[in-house]
Amino acid sequence: MPGTVRLMPTPVRTPPTEAVAAARDYASQVRLALACFGIMLLVVDPAVHPVPQAAAAGLAVLLATGLLHRRGMPDHWLRIEEPFALMAGIFIVTLGPPGIAPLTLLWIVSAATGVVARGGRASATGRIVVVLVLASPMLRNGVGPDSAMVLFAGCGLLLSVGTVSNETHELLRDPLTGALSRAALLAEAERMVARAREEEPVALVLIDLDDFGTLNKREGHQAGDLVLQQAAHAVMTSMRRSDTFGRLGGDEFLVLATGDGGTIAQRALDALASAGVGASAGVASAPSDGSTVPELRRGADVALRASKQAGKNRGTVYSADGDPTAAVPAYADARGDRRR
Repeated sequence: MPGTVRLMPTPVRTPPTEAVAAARDYASQVRLALACFGIMLLVVDPAVHPVPQAAAAGLAVLLATGLLHRRGMPDHWLRIEEPFALMAGIFIVTLGPPGIAPLTLLWIVSAATGVVARGGRASATGRIVVVLVLASPMLRNGVGPDSAMVLFAGCGLLLSVGTVSNETHELLRDPLTGALSRAALLAEAERMVARAREEEPVALVLIDLDDFGTLNKREGHQAGDLVLQQAAHAVMTSMRRSDTFGRLGGDEFLVLATGDGGTIAQRALDALASAGVGASAGVASAPSDGSTVPELRRGADVALRASKQAGKNRGTVYSADGDPTAAVPAYADARGDRRR
């Protein structure tokens, strides 16, 4: 039986499911509404904030981050939210009146909805940013009941929202391997395939571990679980940030990535071979092999069966030439040989 191996967690991009995407849309709408309401308050009564120009600048920042959180924005744009949230907090909270004033409360709720709008886990940097801003009135006005009220109210709200977001984030993971769950994986597949273009194809690589059933029978399910963890870890460490990887179930995994399908499959098979795990792969690409996920999965499954029949430990690129069940095996084994 294989010995125990300690696997370091590998960060994997967590795409939003439909439910998370809907929550992100809703949270961004709330943030936009809050920013507009704050601007209206300033217009009606500038005295609502000691430094109205600073408050207006902070509300403008909240308005901008709300727009950035709109559905479909690239993830790298969302990373600028934390420094912008700090800037808005300084303008609104630090320079504002002590206690839970209207605009201070608005910023606290906006910061909490920002966690939801990110579609998942609040980062450590984000938590530090928010706590620093909430504690800043104590540095400016001294320790008092009003400053303490802001700090406790804000931290309590953010903690509750962050806990719910983190739990939602965990639901998107396969508990054994840390890869994406089946539901999250298929949701992301739908999104990526819908955006596939001839000049930027999306490859769907179906991976099945070789002789996994025999291993389970011979050495037990604990050994099988360890192999699944090793396999997932190996593939995840070989991936690009833009790639998506998840577990369909059993010993079947799926890689979604833009680019040449054969190259993507080869990279995954090489990583598995380096970890001592034998596997076969089938590749189908959108839009050339299909425009929907079910079509691509059927093509990849045909190619995967061709890999198994050709001797395993290799990948087959599916090519439908008028017949969706006809596969042209152009396969590569895990050592890098290419044959036709």
